[in-house]
Order: sequence, then structure tokens, then C-alpha cells
Amino acid sequence: DNVARHFSILDFNCERDIVCGTVENTSQTRKVLRPPPPRPGVPISASTHVPVRLSSSIPPVSQSSPPSMRPSRPAPLPPPGSQRKSPAAVKQQLGSRERQGNTVEAGRTSPCPFLLNRIQELEQELDFYRKTHTELSDTLEQSQDEAGRAETLENVDLCDCKISSLCLELQELKEMTLLTSQPTSLESVPPAATTPNPEQRMLEKRAKVIAELLQTEQDYIRDLEMCVQKVLVPLQEAQMPHVDCELVFGNICGVIAFSKKLLSSLEAADAIGPVFLELRAELEAVYKVYCQNHDEAIALLEAYEKDERVQRLLLESLEILRSLYTEWGCTNYIDLGSFLIKPVQRVMRYPLLLMELLSATPESHPDRAPLATAVLAVKEINGNLNEYKRRKDLVLKYRKTDDDSLIEKISKLNFHSIIKKSNRVSSHLKHLTGFAPQLKDEAFEETEKNFRMQQRLIKSFIRDLSLYLQHVRESASVKVTAALSMW
Repeated sequence: DNVARHFSILDFNCERDIVCGTVENTSQTRKVLRPPPPRPGVPISASTHVPVRLSSSIPPVSQSSPPSMRPSRPAPLPPPGSQRKSPAAVKQQLGSRERQGNTVEAGRTSPCPFLLNRIQELEQELDFYRKTHTELSDTLEQSQDEAGRAETLENVDLCDCKISSLCLELQELKEMTLLTSQPTSLESVPPAATTPNPEQRMLEKRAKVIAELLQTEQDYIRDLEMCVQKVLVPLQEAQMPHVDCELVFGNICGVIAFSKKLLSSLEAADAIGPVFLELRAELEAVYKVYCQNHDEAIALLEAYEKDERVQRLLLESLEILRSLYTEWGCTNYIDLGSFLIKPVQRVMRYPLLLMELLSATPESHPDRAPLATAVLAVKEINGNLNEYKRRKDLVLKYRKTDDDSLIEKISKLNFHSIIKKSNRVSSHLKHLTGFAPQLKDEAFEETEKNFRMQQRLIKSFIRDLSLYLQHVRESASVKVTAALSMW
């Protein structure tokens, strides 16, 4: 028997045939394999693939290659001539795709449609929960039993919780929408408009500082004028002999006049520095008098408030002021002391405002140099005012110590003062005995010697002046008595 050289797994019908190595039904014909479709441009007659029936008894010895397998899918047919694109059409299609890509890139800067849809949904839910909250609130106003009311309150709390959470989510989505839409605005707006010049920002800040300076000066003048109209004038009209209005209020009218002059000059001028440099002498002269007498005015005011009549008049005036300031939206004025301290606070605030204005003034601005000089000048004025006040306090301290009696001096002794004086005495003894080196300051000793001499001369002058005044009064009384006796 001829041995078939061709072997294929397709010759076996079942697992048993594979195990036995033979095929039971050899006479059964196999299905004809479907040939692959012809390639494009090759006629059917030229195809080498023809249907072949395989049989186990007639092996395909004459075939030089194994039969073709069924393809997984048929080959595509060539396009007809009418659908073939020319190179110009291909270029046109590529151009349209590029324009489409540019449109997509431009659309990326617009907010995402999903975000917009979600925002609309959240707004609808918010409207629903708000309406539900309103209905539940109306239900609470009606009469209900305890169980129904408790359930309604629980529903109201749930609505509040949902509304707050929805509002928070809506706010976050809106911020995301702004962030997604930000590149579009940056591309559409020129760079010069989005990033302002640093000098321009400084000029804007300078304008705000100047506006604050003018506004606070106007409020300051208004407060002082209200103090004069509602407190000082009623006290003067009451004609209380033991009340010294000039000592309590000082030169407040002069302070108001100077502040009005300063405000008008600032409003009319284009630069701030030259105005303060021009008025520096008047500024120091006006506030020097007021600041020196401020402490005495407060002490005198406290003494006057112990009088029932003065206290009643002051309370009526302050009540009128409180009502006026409450109508204006200002409720920080409590007593007369808060008005009397305003000039002291204002003169100390000028350097701060000018320094802030200087920091907001560009280097190329014409007001830069005068403003820097004005800052130094106002700081010097404040230093002079503090020095004047310190000297006056020192003189009052020595004067009060000299006028005190022995009993008053003994009553002021305490443990701290005794320790301090004992330390001074021990240090002086150490210097005299040579246990500790003695430091000498010739300039200080000379100044102290002159001060002591001037103090003795002033005391002698005051004593002589008092004796002279007493002599003048006695002689005047004698002359008056003699003139009366002659009539």
C-alpha cells in the first residue's frame, strides 16, 4: 500500500481516531476549503488556489505545498475609481483637521461643559431645598403635636445641612470654572493690561494714603468742633466761677484753626511734602502749648467732675454728643477725656502717615525729596514736644518736692525708696573711703553747679517778688483808705 506522506490534523474526526492513529470513515468526504479572495489587480483565472477535495485514500502527492488555511477575515476590496482622492483633496482634508485642532485648543480655555451642567444641577437642588425649608418653616408656625413638631425640626435641620453643603460645592465649582476660563482672558487681554507697572501700583497706593490723610483730618476737625460747640460753649455760658475753661481746653481753638489751614493747603496742593515743610513752625508752636498743658487739664477735669453741678452739665453735653455720633455710626466716644486727647494723638500720627506716603511714592516722583524732608521734620517736632513735656514734668517734680513738708516727705517713704537711698549712701561712702573708684564727669558737675545756682537765684527772685506784691497791695489799701476818709 502506498503510504500517504501528507499528514494533517484535519484528517481525524474525533479523539479516538487520534489515539488509534487511523480514521474510521475514510470514505467520508471532507468539506471543501474556501479559497481566499483574489488580490486586487489579479484576475480570477490567474489565481493558483482551486478547490480541492481531500481523501484519505488518494493522498495529494502531486501538490508541492500544503493546502491553504481559512483566513480570519476576508481581504478588503480595492476602492472604486470614483472614491479615490487626489493629492489636493488630501491636503484640503489635512488643513481642515488642523483648523479643527486649533478650535479644540481654543475651546480648552473655556469652562468644561460638565462643570456648567453640574452647576445648573446644584442651583436647581438649592432652589428645591430652599423652597422645602420655607414650607417647613411655615409648618412650624402652625399648631402641631410634639412628635410632628420634632419631625419637622429634624427635617429643617436636614435642609439646612444640605443647603450649606450644596452652597460650598457650588462655590468650589464656580472657582474651578473661573480657573478654567482664566487662560482665555489672559490670551485675549494684552500682557500690559494684566501685569500693571510697579510704579503704577505705587501711585495707586499713594492716592489711597493721601485720601486717608485728608479724610482723617476732616474727621479730626469735626470732633474738635463738636467738643467746642457742645461742651466748651455750654460751660462758658453757665458762668461757673471756679471752672477754668481755658486751662481745661487749652488752645483747642488755635488747634482747630491750624488744622483747617493744613487741610485746605493739602487739598489745593499737588504735593504733600512742601505743605508740611511750610507749616512746620506753626505746627510745632500750636501743639507745643496744647501738649504741655494736657496733663494738667486732665487732672483739673477730674477735680471739676467731683462738683455735682459741673458733672451734671458735662453729662448732659456728652449725652448730646453720644446721640449725634450714634446717628453718624460712631460709638467710641465715652467721656470728655477722649476728645481732649485727640490733638496729642493726631500730632503723633503725622509721622506715620507721611512715612507710609513716602513708601508709596516712586523715586522719580517730584514729591519724593520734599516728602522725605517733611518726615524728618515732623519726627523732630514730635521729639521736641516730648522734650518740652519731660522738662516741665521734671520742674514740677522738683517744685513739688521742695514745697512738701517734713511729714509729707516721711509719708512718701517706702521699702523701695529706703533701699534706693541706702544704696546711694553706701556707694557715696565707698567713693569717699577709696574702696570703689570714683567716676568724675566734669561737664556734668559744671552743669549741675550752674543748675543749683540758677535754682537758688529763682527762689530768691520769687521770694522778693512775693514781698514786693505784698507791699504793693498794702500801699494800695492804705491809699484807698485815705481816699475814702477824705470824702
